[in-house]
Amino acid sequence: MFEKRELVLTAKMLRKNPLSIVGSIIVVAFLATAIVSALGGSKVTPYDPFRINLDEMTQAPSKEHLFGTDQLGRDILSRLIFGVPEDLEIAVVIVAVSIFIGLLLGAVAGYHGRRIDEILMRTTDLFFAFPTVVLALAVSMALGPGVVNLTIALIIVWWPVYARIARAESISVTEKPYVEAARAAGLSSWQIIGTHVVPNIISPLLIYATLDLGMVIIYASVLSYLGLGVQPPYPEFGRMVYEGQTLLRCAWWVSIIPGVILFIVVVGFSLLGDALRDTLDPRMRKFIK
Repeated sequence: MFEKRELVLTAKMLRKNPLSIVGSIIVVAFLATAIVSALGGSKVTPYDPFRINLDEMTQAPSKEHLFGTDQLGRDILSRLIFGVPEDLEIAVVIVAVSIFIGLLLGAVAGYHGRRIDEILMRTTDLFFAFPTVVLALAVSMALGPGVVNLTIALIIVWWPVYARIARAESISVTEKPYVEAARAAGLSSWQIIGTHVVPNIISPLLIYATLDLGMVIIYASVLSYLGLGVQPPYPEFGRMVYEGQTLLRCAWWVSIIPGVILFIVVVGFSLLGDALRDTLDPRMRKFIK
């Protein structure tokens, strides 16, 4: 009964926030497009996303090609639809693995404290000492181009923030009476961490992940733009922006439209993440009846 009341309260708060509705619509549309495209491939796109047609090079947006065509006559809308699953898959893998690593290390460090906590904090400080995009670029260049190497590079630079969040939440949970009771009952440290600490600190990580997915997509697109991620002829936001940058004066849509779609997707995840964070804030919930 309590859980049902909490869900109703959460839904009510989301409905009262217009920006959360906008964010939800954008995210749902993005996810739906990714699922449909992943299942149907080129069968669900208006045109073959890889078909080169030199007779239709750089055609402006029209009824036949809603987003126009690129320098090789390929339909931009079809390429965007086909590339969405790749962007989503990269972002989900990076965030999921980063959550796993950060949750494990942060929970252990927060629970045990002292030397383990000090090691984690100093390690994350090393990562935070460099701009994320610069560090990701350096690691990607060291590993070489490709989707797998891009994913590994971003995981390497992405987990520390989740470790910091998990560590802070773990310290708070460790002081709770039920953890003290578990210690008194003779449970091992790993049992307490697995049954009492992790379940109570994962929610903030998941909320942050919703906000973070958009940022991961941006960073992945930046690396692809620089030639270190998705390789041609496969479409991807950053790669498509790069391919059309020399045509800005005569065929702006080749580069601008993928960039605008990327911007909208990131804004959608940001709005939804902000709304979820505010909705689950106890200080905000007490004002909703």
